[in-house]
Amino acid sequence: MSQVTAADSPPGPPPPSVRPVSPPTAPTRWHEAAKQSGLGVTELVMRFLGAKLRRSDPRFAHLRRALHEGDPLADAVADLLHDTPSARALLEVAIERGEGAVPDAPAPIRALVHAVDRDPPWLDREALRVATETMLRMGTSGSYALAGASLMSGYLSSGGVKPLVATGALTRLARRRIAETNKFIRDIMTSGDCARFSDGVKTTLRVRVMHAVIRRRLAGAPTWQTGAWGAPINQHDMAGTNLQFSVVYLAGLTGLGFVVTRREREAVMHLWRYFGWLIGVREELLPATLAEGLELLWALLLTEEAPDTDSRDLATALIEALADGLPSRVGQRMGALEGRFLAGYSRYILGRAAADALGLPDDPWKYAPLVVAPVRVAAEALQRMVPGGRAWAVKRGRRQIELEAAVSLGGEPATFRA
Repeated sequence: MSQVTAADSPPGPPPPSVRPVSPPTAPTRWHEAAKQSGLGVTELVMRFLGAKLRRSDPRFAHLRRALHEGDPLADAVADLLHDTPSARALLEVAIERGEGAVPDAPAPIRALVHAVDRDPPWLDREALRVATETMLRMGTSGSYALAGASLMSGYLSSGGVKPLVATGALTRLARRRIAETNKFIRDIMTSGDCARFSDGVKTTLRVRVMHAVIRRRLAGAPTWQTGAWGAPINQHDMAGTNLQFSVVYLAGLTGLGFVVTRREREAVMHLWRYFGWLIGVREELLPATLAEGLELLWALLLTEEAPDTDSRDLATALIEALADGLPSRVGQRMGALEGRFLAGYSRYILGRAAADALGLPDDPWKYAPLVVAPVRVAAEALQRMVPGGRAWAVKRGRRQIELEAAVSLGGEPATFRA
């Protein structure tokens, strides 16, 4: 593991046009005065789990500023691809083979790859291995936590969903984008200790550039309201997404009855600290522990604007996309049941107020997790008692997830291009 030093500095700074500049005022989506009423039971649970929740937390200032900041290294690559489309081929070589494979590539490509070719000093590859195995052993059942907790919780931010709405990513193109998200997560889960040239790392770099291309496109669109929403796919919202895949995901697994040990929880947090770093999130917005993740999530929840019509449309599109099963009659029926379970599970895990704000149906399916969870807890206990039970669960989960990813993409490759 190598530490980044001054001698490892990238070949030249990004052009001034992509350096983040904080305007004098925050977007209107930002609540300058945090909600005085707090978060009720959620806040109590966070404190019980070790989070130190302070109204004077400096992360409030970090998040406020982050609403106007992008990703300078990736933004420079997006500018290059716009001006020189042929550079895409060199970018792919750099992602696949590293900085040394493209010594004559344009400076933005070399700068981006140079930055990620060297491990951050805090990286623990053994923790990454524990995390990927933890996610794998959940199998396809863990997908409910990713969809019904992680993705659905993201729609609670009316400002954060605007890029999804503007690109049609989860309405008109809902099924395709969900399939690509599944592929992104699958590549991470199946990457073991996440070596530089593993599928998870390479896919993450492609997603990072895709975000920058979308950010460039939306920032120049007349319909984008910077004064209301901040920069498209800004640091604030990328940090929020990282928390959805770490803190909220862990809460979602618990709601399904999975028993996640402290070592596994902290390993999952470390995994998303690393992949958040790879995807371009600033380090001060990347929690190192679950307690830090809860503190940052608390700050986001207190200052974020409430869900709006776009949020509700996206929540509906997510449920409908997952309910759209296989073309056979049985497949359609199974898909419909899956969609109803997902909606009920989301209401169960997010709580009544959040579910009502997203327009989720309020029906008996919200009690389904209460039936499923005890069965899962018993299965988890049996797995731990049987020698080799965890290893068997990891292998089974890998097979399930790889099959699910192949089916959801319909045999087409995931390009991760805007």
